[in-house]
Amino acid sequence: MYKRVQSPLMRLRSLAELTQQQLADVVGVSETTVRNWEKGRSTPTLAIDQLRRFCYALGVKPKNLPLDIVITGKISEVVGVLDEFDRLPDDLSPQPIQGHE
Repeated sequence: MYKRVQSPLMRLRSLAELTQQQLADVVGVSETTVRNWEKGRSTPTLAIDQLRRFCYALGVKPKNLPLDIVITGKISEVVGVLDEFDRLPDDLSPQPIQGHE
């Protein structure tokens, strides 16, 4: 019997009770893009504001993401958002997203 194995990103998204489309809407990408991330076909390339929304929606700090990501933006902004998340508790839980509660 074939057993479907969930990717770590798919597992996080499921725990956050988000569909691929909802996560895509939150981050500002297409549903196909999220699907490709989950299947390992592409690596997320996120701007600072997208990274913030992505992490809060999934309830995970950037350093604990189960996949590699490319962050675009000024180094000072990247360091700032990483510091912002470092000040949060390790057991960060998914945050309600407007329009997706």
